[in-house]
Amino acid sequence: MTVAENPHMYRYARLRRAGRSPTGRRCKDETVPAQFSDETPWLPPANPVDFGLTDQGKLDLNWLGAALNSDAAAVLIRSHLQPQYPKDPAYKSNWTMFWRGVGFAGDRRSDILAMLQRWQLDAEVEMAAAGDPDSDRARVARRFRGDVKQTIDRVQRTEAEALVWAGPVWSKYPLGPRRVIEALVAVIALHRDKEIGDRELYNVLRSLGLEPGHAAGRILDAHLEVVFNAVANGDPLDFDIGG
Repeated sequence: MTVAENPHMYRYARLRRAGRSPTGRRCKDETVPAQFSDETPWLPPANPVDFGLTDQGKLDLNWLGAALNSDAAAVLIRSHLQPQYPKDPAYKSNWTMFWRGVGFAGDRRSDILAMLQRWQLDAEVEMAAAGDPDSDRARVARRFRGDVKQTIDRVQRTEAEALVWAGPVWSKYPLGPRRVIEALVAVIALHRDKEIGDRELYNVLRSLGLEPGHAAGRILDAHLEVVFNAVANGDPLDFDIGG
């Protein structure tokens, strides 16, 4: 069975990697060793970080949020700057979801963009240091600079989207529901901080068409119970938003 036929096979890609040394490159510049580091970001990692997947073979957005807040974030991003397996439709779907999730990385988003911009500058310094623009060293750095430019554009594409601050798990939802949720979060936060009163809060509910009147009469008891438990005990509202 091919990787394309089984989306789980690329998760660790052991068969593909077993045939090359840990320092072997995927590109044609065999004279340049793979030794990604903070000082040499234009070189690919010797051991790329694979995606964490759900049982259905989809990118786990909860895993992504944690990974972007870990020490492995730079290696993870470098590992997938360009698709590792461009002919694998399952991987490509998760790769697209990955970069959209990075665009929703919350507090880490600005740090990631700053890192990518540093990588661009590092590549330009390496190109200048290489001297001969046709050398393997210069070509690797030039290709990397182009890849990073595309990645910055990709991440910045989500800049004005609703809930972009809230984390990768929200990246999978359509724009309309995200706008409604963000409006509710905003008005609740303003009410909590006493910048608006009850009347203004109810005005926003009405403007969204979400004024339930007496809640117990229109909202299902089971749903109200979940909310009451969260209010009383801080129980998690387990709506399975990360799958």
